[in-house]
Amino acid sequence: MKWSFPVDQCMNFHADNLSLHENGMRITALAGDKVVYSQTYYSIGGGFIVDEEHFGQQDSAPVEVPYPYSSAADLQKHCQETGLSLSGLMMKNELALHSKEELEQHLANVWEVMRGGIERGISTEGVLPGKLRVPRRAAALRRMLVSQDKTTTDPMAVVDWINMFALAVNEENAAGGRVVTAPTNGACGIIPAVLAYYDKFIREVNANSLARYLLVASAIGSLYKMNASISGAEVGCQGEVGVACSMAAAGLAETIRRKPGAGVHRGGNRHGAQPRSDV
Repeated sequence: MKWSFPVDQCMNFHADNLSLHENGMRITALAGDKVVYSQTYYSIGGGFIVDEEHFGQQDSAPVEVPYPYSSAADLQKHCQETGLSLSGLMMKNELALHSKEELEQHLANVWEVMRGGIERGISTEGVLPGKLRVPRRAAALRRMLVSQDKTTTDPMAVVDWINMFALAVNEENAAGGRVVTAPTNGACGIIPAVLAYYDKFIREVNANSLARYLLVASAIGSLYKMNASISGAEVGCQGEVGVACSMAAAGLAETIRRKPGAGVHRGGNRHGAQPRSDV
């Protein structure tokens, strides 16, 4: 069955707020004056959508993994007891749910999309969509950095490269391009930027370092999702960016350090505090 849907006549935007969350949308279908369908959906951050009936509820029954955790203290304890690195611990959990081939392919796909966002961002000029007409800056910043790369003696110049990588991805998101929601679209530039820094300035990313980085980053991100929030609508822009910084810092620590549990400490430090048992 097909229905015509003239958008200019059937789409009404209301200025009032929904009660449960800032990012909400109510869909109502009418036949004349009779409501034949109505449903309210909320975007709660990190790409997750829930309807009004299930808002605030657990997603599903807990999954069975070898090393369950709900806090940084749990992760650190598992690492100390098993001698596994944090990425090794997360790998054991993932392999209880997916095959090794599926996991490796997924991680490779994530990195491919991240790299693609960086490449498009640093090669695209123009103005970002929207009434503010904000100009893209990543491409110009890249040209400047490339021209200075062989002459600069500033040891902090690498920070400009990281900023450029992150800006490229953020501009892709602002333009409606393809990005990885990690942890959110609003803070999607930080995790790929730090991984791109590792790839360019430390050593080329391979399957092993990619897995270690992303698995540890996901572990730290899950702690925030379980115990606080990753949503800018709930904790503000500083909150979601802080989560992304924690995830990236922990992932980087794991790729350059092999001490079990090191990523837990590094992730907590980057959010401005020592890791607590509830974060």
